[in-house]
This record gives sequence, structure tokens and C-alpha cells, in this order.
Amino acid sequence: MKTHQQHSMLHSRNSKGFIITLDALIAAFLLILVLIFIQFFTARALEDKLSIIQPLHIVSDAVTYLDHNSTLQTKDKTLIQNTLQSLLPSDTPARIQIIYSTNETIDIGEEIPKGVFIAGGKRYFQTTTGYGVARYWVWPMA
Repeated sequence: MKTHQQHSMLHSRNSKGFIITLDALIAAFLLILVLIFIQFFTARALEDKLSIIQPLHIVSDAVTYLDHNSTLQTKDKTLIQNTLQSLLPSDTPARIQIIYSTNETIDIGEEIPKGVFIAGGKRYFQTTTGYGVARYWVWPMA
């Protein structure tokens, strides 16, 4: 027959095992919950940034076109602006800054907004008097 002390000791071990199992289950549940939140917010953040990739490529292609047909070399803001307007979709908010080695600068497009994701790039090109760089920025429609 078991004495009261042996019975109490056996009951104590069983309850410790139950507590440890319960702690492990709670920890596993919390870990799964944290992983779900991380996945959700990562996917949401990427979704906003991925939507800007196509407009970025469109603007990049337009700047490449301006380089290949020597429009950038003319340093004529009106010509560059009109050519860009004919190439870019009207719903593509963008800003292009062209800086020549002669310290001339041409700014075309909208002001860059604050508080939104902005994608950008640059293209170096050669002119008859040196070189230049065309920097461009694109952001999602408001």
C-alpha cells in the first residue's frame, strides 16, 4: 500500500508534467501566432512595393529611348518634356532630373511626395561636350 507521502509525491510529479506540457503548448501557439503576423505584414509590405516595378521599368525604358535617339544630348527641356509625355502613360507619376557635366540641370515632372515608397534609378549618357546623368523617380498614384 502506498503511503500518503508516496501518493503526494506521485501526484506532484504528474502536476509538474502537466504544467510543463501546458507551457510548451502555449509557447508553440505564441510562436505560430508570431510567424503568421510576420508573414502577413511581410506580404503586405512587398505588395505595395511590387506594384511600382512596372512603372519604374516604363520610365527607365523612356529614359533609355531619350538617350538612344540623342534627345538627352540636345539639352532642350521642351523637347525632352514633350517626348517624355508622349512615351509615358498619363497615370505614371514620375520625376526626372538631368544633370550635365557642364553643371546644367533640367528638372521634369512632379514633386516627389513624402511618406510613400519611391523607386528610382539613373542612367549615364555621353554628350558632345562631356557626359550627363539622368536620375528618375517613380511612386504609386495617390
